[in-house]
Amino acid sequence: MITNSLNPISEHFRGRKIPKFVDSHYINREHSNKHAFLFHTHPDKAELYFVCAGSTRYMVGDHFYNISAGDIVICSQGVMHGESFMDYHADSSISIGVTNLFLENLPENVLCGPNVKPVISSGMLTDQIRGIFQLVYSLSAGKESEMEICDMLTVSLILLITEMIQSRNRLRVNEAAITPAFTVAKRIRGYIDDNYNYFLSVADIAKRMNISESYASHVFKDFYGLSPKQYLTERRLGEAQKLLQLTKMTVNEIGESSGFSRTSHFITIFQKYIGLSPAKYRASLVNMKVTEDPQK
Repeated sequence: MITNSLNPISEHFRGRKIPKFVDSHYINREHSNKHAFLFHTHPDKAELYFVCAGSTRYMVGDHFYNISAGDIVICSQGVMHGESFMDYHADSSISIGVTNLFLENLPENVLCGPNVKPVISSGMLTDQIRGIFQLVYSLSAGKESEMEICDMLTVSLILLITEMIQSRNRLRVNEAAITPAFTVAKRIRGYIDDNYNYFLSVADIAKRMNISESYASHVFKDFYGLSPKQYLTERRLGEAQKLLQLTKMTVNEIGESSGFSRTSHFITIFQKYIGLSPAKYRASLVNMKVTEDPQK
């Protein structure tokens, strides 16, 4: 078991608090090709996402990034992330959730600052890093002693990733790209993210922003590649996917919590976008095994 008092590793973390492994999830190639994991946040943990194979376009925070095999995606606590239904999905991936993460000069469960690009290529270490992610996932359903190993492996990954961030000055978000129009689009998205579980229309959002409905739709699509209405739908479905994966809430409860007024409507929309009913989607994620060759 990792202890704080004598462990020199704790010196790397604020208050000498050691990060804790929370969970790990694997999505295989077949499942990923059919079912996008739409926009969502985690209010109580950070998530490290490793692309095992293929490529896609993935949103983290206010920007979309092209990610491919060997990339590590950093999704800090409270940061929106996910992919659009409209994009091509051709990757398998493993995620690791972590909490109790306190780095110097950063908020709780935040691994990199707002101006740091949250996508890192693992480069020559791809095989080794993939192996760590796979090992954590394989051990995550085991006994208590194996959970402690997951803790240690997760801490090792965090230390490695922070070192990679510090050594790569090129990993910066382009602040010059933040224009007044982008600021408007970001405000619209922020309003949707804060209110997706209430009744919303583009007209309501535009009125709140004191802009025309047509301008709201135009500027949002320019920067995010989809309309505000489409984003609202995908945001609700992304929240539903997260709850189906991480909780034991009923389908009725998840539909209501995700902003759908009727369970029947929730099931219909979920089936249309994701390709499975909510119940079958949840079942498809259970006990998924890393069986394919990640290098193919």
